[in-house]
Amino acid sequence: MTKRCMVALITPFHADGSIDYMSMARLIRRLLKEGCDGFIVCGTTAETPTLRKEERRQILRFVISQVKGKAAIYYGCGSNDTLATIAACKEVEKEAIDGVLLVTPYYNKPSQEGLYRHFSAIAQATTLPIMLYQVPARCGVAMEAETIIRLAHDHETIKALKFASSDFALIRKVKENCDLTIYSGEDEMLLEGLEEGMQGIISVSAHLILPQIKKLMEQYEQS
Repeated sequence: MTKRCMVALITPFHADGSIDYMSMARLIRRLLKEGCDGFIVCGTTAETPTLRKEERRQILRFVISQVKGKAAIYYGCGSNDTLATIAACKEVEKEAIDGVLLVTPYYNKPSQEGLYRHFSAIAQATTLPIMLYQVPARCGVAMEAETIIRLAHDHETIKALKFASSDFALIRKVKENCDLTIYSGEDEMLLEGLEEGMQGIISVSAHLILPQIKKLMEQYEQS
């Protein structure tokens, strides 16, 4: 099977708000056994707005120690502050990760040129592979196809796109004009995403039903 199912990893907590690393280890072991192809670590699914900087780094290193190279690891570094995002990327350049996930700047609602300059500045500042993250319902802004294509053409380190939207016309245009790996960011739109040629999904429900999602993708490829 060539389609991949990655998991946007949650952060288990104890009742007092501290991180439950034992539960996280059990979860990672089970997901690996079920065939997880990769983990998004410290995305917003992991409650990162409520995690301290030191906690996020500790979680990343813990996940690396548990995965042991058996699956891809992408670390969430995106924010609406360009310099802070650059600093977050540079801090993890020596970690054993496959890349960073960078969300479109939320709240600020930059123009298309502003979005281009934000991601360009980060791509120029770090050597890490970059996965862009388009989720307009949460960020209030979306990159147009031309902006994504321009970024992909201008920066070799921009390798992938996590796409959480129903604008499949944009996906078709991007795929026609550049070679980004594209993942669905919406569980309920998995089949539609596969129909449009997406290479897989970054899933939340896979915490509970990863084998079923993998089977669904396998059946789709065989159909």
